[in-house]
Amino acid sequence: GRGGARAWPNRHPPRLYPGPGKVVPTLVPVLKWSKGPRGTKLYNLQIFKVTQAKRAGASPKVTKIYSAFPKGLQTRPPKKKLTAGTCYVWRVWPYTGQAFTPKPVGVSNFCTASAKVIRLKAKQAAARAAKAKAARLRAR
Repeated sequence: GRGGARAWPNRHPPRLYPGPGKVVPTLVPVLKWSKGPRGTKLYNLQIFKVTQAKRAGASPKVTKIYSAFPKGLQTRPPKKKLTAGTCYVWRVWPYTGQAFTPKPVGVSNFCTASAKVIRLKAKQAAARAAKAKAARLRAR
């Protein structure tokens, strides 16, 4: 379950969006972060999948599933990397031109909604888009 998601690693969470323990209704969330120190040229975004431990009381298993080097302050992970109903820890390291900083901009965590919720949200978004398109066509 997601019970302890808020207790999972998070450092400087106000600098990262979505914040700790958020449940995102999509498999392609926009991950955003605050600017790194002066001279930051790019960032290393890392996403780790969290799976519950087999034994009660053991810590959850954390596996790196994605790493990217965006130049800007936001990105979307590829859809095929995230799974519905799963929780992730993510962090962003600034690169200043010589090296990565000793500390990340921040570390946070989020969970993806269940497949059922994601399908519903996608359907609602498609309906809104169709309605907007129809309104644009009528306005011509």
